[in-house]
Amino acid sequence: MLLPRDPFATAEVEEDPRKDLVDQLLEYQKYKAAAQMLWSRATVERAVFKRAEIETDKNNPEVAVGLFDLLKVFQEILARHKEEVLMEIEREEVTMADMIERLRNMVRSAGEVNLRNFFERAQSRRELVVAFLSVLELVRMAEISLVQRETFGEITARAVSPA
Repeated sequence: MLLPRDPFATAEVEEDPRKDLVDQLLEYQKYKAAAQMLWSRATVERAVFKRAEIETDKNNPEVAVGLFDLLKVFQEILARHKEEVLMEIEREEVTMADMIERLRNMVRSAGEVNLRNFFERAQSRRELVVAFLSVLELVRMAEISLVQRETFGEITARAVSPA
């Protein structure tokens, strides 16, 4: 293309030799864009995590209770007590030790205790808060375990069998 044209050559329409190179470069760009798109899609898919299967999924139909499940039940009961406007004249003190002992005895005698029923027995907001803290304390000390038979079902407290 850089050489001067031959004056004696017949006037033929010559195809541009750069066209093949341009076509190959355009094809390369398409493949590069497709590879980039696939790589970004794979990166996004790798960033999605799911909960690994745990032992209780297959062997045990009970669902382990999380703190948020327990907190939800507590908030529902607390909301019921908020609606009741009671005038307290006499202050009844309920200690944490008394509430823990009450829950221990209930679990020992019945085998398991429905926490919603346990919380509903509270006479005041103060007693309800102490009851909630006593459940957390017994779980922390590994004396009871909290389970649900089904997702979003009732939460029950059971005595932990000594291993």
